[in-house]
Amino acid sequence: MITKLKYLSLCILLVSLAACSSKDKHENNQAIESQTQEDTVSIDAINEKSVIIVAKDKLSPDQSWQQAESKVLFPDPKIFYPKQRESLDFSETPNVVNDFSFLKDYERVKSLLNLNRDQIFVIGDKDRDTEENNVLLDLSTDEYFKYANNLAINYVRYLKSPNIQPKQEFEKTQDYDNRVKQAQQDAENNAIDYDVELLQKALNRSVEDISLALSNRAYHYDPDTEQLSLDLEQENKSGSSIVVSKILLKVQPELAKLIVENLTLLKMGYVFNFHDNKLHLEGIFFYFNQISKANRSGDPVEMRANITPVFKPLEFKQKSVMHALPASPEITEKLEATPFKDVLKSPLWNFKFGLENYLSPEDLIKKYQKQQEQEQVVSEPLQDSSAL
Repeated sequence: MITKLKYLSLCILLVSLAACSSKDKHENNQAIESQTQEDTVSIDAINEKSVIIVAKDKLSPDQSWQQAESKVLFPDPKIFYPKQRESLDFSETPNVVNDFSFLKDYERVKSLLNLNRDQIFVIGDKDRDTEENNVLLDLSTDEYFKYANNLAINYVRYLKSPNIQPKQEFEKTQDYDNRVKQAQQDAENNAIDYDVELLQKALNRSVEDISLALSNRAYHYDPDTEQLSLDLEQENKSGSSIVVSKILLKVQPELAKLIVENLTLLKMGYVFNFHDNKLHLEGIFFYFNQISKANRSGDPVEMRANITPVFKPLEFKQKSVMHALPASPEITEKLEATPFKDVLKSPLWNFKFGLENYLSPEDLIKKYQKQQEQEQVVSEPLQDSSAL
């Protein structure tokens, strides 16, 4: 009963905030703060065309993504690069999508934020396979942006690649040639541009979600200045990566009280502004899912998202340790030795999405093979000296 009361009180406050923010919006917040309406998408937003980062005709069909996985990523799992099974097709498949899935969360939050076409939100994929990578949403380096950029471009190239089965034993040459032409035409028809919408999907698909319940957390609130400071330490599911965040927000006392009291229910998301192929942090928000419909047994069958306004941080610092041995002293030692970086003034915001910072599977294979050859050359003199 206590949990239901918490849900109810938080929902009531968010509804009242929505009513107020529709009349008086924060001048620095480009994201819409009326966040608790029904899950509907603006018709104007649908009609607006997403900004293109790389046109599909600028990209060649993929020839090596699967080879990169077998020749590089499988032999060396520490290499941080997307795998071919990381699909950016967010169309709902009844067999795999339910009301508790990441795709449902994504659509609910997307409709409530109702952002402009040059804005992007990220909540992370709670259904993400931990074997895909061991990174979190870390803004202290550009590794996360590189990964998402590589994933988006590789996905477009993958769609442009025709799926052609070998010529069959009893298949006529003319029939085979026609089948090849048809497969090539189908691939061209299926190809899409690398636009802001695809980048948003890649950024979400690349990382885990940020659950405050699963994070080490601490807070301090000053009611006189209306400033809420949050210290969050998020560890990924495999225990090999940690991101530590220090965030300072301006929050009204009533909302701050409910945020603090419901920290274990909340998840955190980000809103970015997109301009000139670069992202800039607009702010962060908190959200949680509430049961909106249950069956006769009381089991939930439908969920509804509730969301706070988007807060522009007054201060935001992060540091991280990635790709370490799980549950090893190495993580603690590296984390203590790593200084915090000011996210708001980070060089990360100079990162340009597109071909400029793209590492293709072909180049990844060449880079890995060259590295292996160099390591082999270094090890050979050592072996010779040991024989002496």
